[in-house]
Amino acid sequence: MNQPAQHCYEFGPFRLDPAERVVRREGEVVALTPKVFETLLVLVESSGHIVSKDELMGRVWPDAFVDEGTLTRNVSRLRSVLGENGGAPQYIETVPKRGYRFVAGVKEVWGEEAGLILQKHTRSRVVIEEEQEEGKEESRPLPSVAPARGLRRWKLSRTAVALLALSAVLAAALLYFLLERQERRTETVAGVRSIAVLPFKSLDAGGDEYLGLGMADALITKLSSLRQLVVRPTSAVRKYSSLEQDPLQAGREQRVDAVLDASLQRDGERLRVSVRLLSVGDGSALWAYECDEQQCTDIFAAQDSISEKVAAALRPALTGEERKRLKQRQTENQAAYQLYLKGRYFWNKRTPEGFEKAIAYFQQAIDLDPRYAQAYAGLADCYMLNGGNPYARPQDSAKLVAKRALALDDTLAEAHTTLAYYEGAIEWNWAEAEREFRRAINLNPNYATARHWHAYHLAAMGNLGEAIAEITRAQEIDPLSLIINTDVGHILYLARQYDQAITAYRKALELDPNFSTAHLRLGEAYTQQGRYEEALAELQQGRSLYRDPAFIIALGYTYAVSGHRGEAQKALAEVQALAQQSPGQWYHRALIHTGLGEKDQAFDWLRQAYDHHYGPLALYKVEPMLDSLRSDPRYTDLLRRLSLAP
Repeated sequence: MNQPAQHCYEFGPFRLDPAERVVRREGEVVALTPKVFETLLVLVESSGHIVSKDELMGRVWPDAFVDEGTLTRNVSRLRSVLGENGGAPQYIETVPKRGYRFVAGVKEVWGEEAGLILQKHTRSRVVIEEEQEEGKEESRPLPSVAPARGLRRWKLSRTAVALLALSAVLAAALLYFLLERQERRTETVAGVRSIAVLPFKSLDAGGDEYLGLGMADALITKLSSLRQLVVRPTSAVRKYSSLEQDPLQAGREQRVDAVLDASLQRDGERLRVSVRLLSVGDGSALWAYECDEQQCTDIFAAQDSISEKVAAALRPALTGEERKRLKQRQTENQAAYQLYLKGRYFWNKRTPEGFEKAIAYFQQAIDLDPRYAQAYAGLADCYMLNGGNPYARPQDSAKLVAKRALALDDTLAEAHTTLAYYEGAIEWNWAEAEREFRRAINLNPNYATARHWHAYHLAAMGNLGEAIAEITRAQEIDPLSLIINTDVGHILYLARQYDQAITAYRKALELDPNFSTAHLRLGEAYTQQGRYEEALAELQQGRSLYRDPAFIIALGYTYAVSGHRGEAQKALAEVQALAQQSPGQWYHRALIHTGLGEKDQAFDWLRQAYDHHYGPLALYKVEPMLDSLRSDPRYTDLLRRLSLAP
């Protein structure tokens, strides 16, 4: 019987049939998933020529976005199936930085020469169609068996053959299903673009909360160095430490593709940790790993093992630098590390009491290990935030401690960020600050604080478009951060985009109606629009939530520009009383005098702020409340001394 013309490729012992989508090795079907088959077909069709990675991914996954890791795994599977075991490539050659090339000799066959072994079952006989040789029949029926007894034996044999064939088909189908499901799962894991690492849940009675959060914090720090993966910061996930917390609900709140949920038990220094990666979309388990007492011999071993396994699952094609950072340890002293974890736990509370405890723990860790760079970085962070008081100059020791941390380890993004903030906001050394910010972001693109503070640095220099882009990036990394959502509005306010700023402030208040800083900033924006009654209402509401000098200053300025001079003078008196207890309100007194139209007094206080290197003066170039001073030569002179003049 005549068959339709066939078209196949032959290489080595293999035959690839594009129409049937099958590969055989010496007649036996080779089990391949669809995407692995497509990868092989593209390479074979371009035999002898380089196929770029982009072209391969575009042809194999035309309707989906995948990263190079997925392609690398496909090629690795192909090499395994084809029998390549290292050494010189027999079939697939990797061309560095370009792509792949199929190097085996390929024979293209057509028509009858490409005929496949087919089986056609009828009621009376099995017909075997083979590759034809010249002068032979197209098909040969099996010889008939005359004796009845022999015929009976043949029928039993046929039954057995049919059962075996059915079993083979079912086994092949099951294998195909399992491989296909594994491929889909692998592609799904590789497609994860954002992840939230939840605090590890302690299954021990009275387990320490700091250990669970500390383990998550360490993993977050390690994973944040991976490119093309957004990792929610510790401050965003610390609230999910309860055993009853639904990880999928946490993932939906954090707006991520996947969550890493883990539990831990302690047995002395040893740990047993169970980790699973869950898809937020459908709740399926994408990946799981258990680190038992033999592997997790201590906290360090547990973190090393888990971080490497998670990173390999999410991003198989890691760079050498990324692998190095994953394995890097800051200390071998477990007691010092435990103190560091406690320090980070209390630092993440962002309260005056939390900072005080964090400083004590970081210092104790340093006492145990004087070369513990991360502990110095944590201490510098505490000093820079200065106990949570944004209106006092950060202690000069923040710079010294950050430099000490970087002398021990120059790869700490946190220390570079702290140093960058100091160089810009305090020293007004803008070029050096920019270098430090760039270094921090290059080391850890997912460090939201670096993006956040860098946005203010860019705004201070007048680069408001770049500042908006950077604060938006910080918001993408930590979308539920109240302060970042509020400061999205503040950067827009500094750019005089008041309507957009107000929208951002209202979104922040949707997250927490009692967040006083959002009320403060919203009041300031209303003031710039001349909506004084709404401004005063917001400022009074915010002041009722938190007694902060910032509200007195904003109220004083709003009273002044709206013509309520008496109320503005009362606000000035309050600020003066506060300054006697806690010096440092020079810049803010200048704002109220500016609102009152008292330029001489305003410049007197601005000069004092300059003499004391007062942090908030960094926004001198872009603060809308100072707009009425800009035509005065004294304004330009101070701008020049701040190294902010064009």
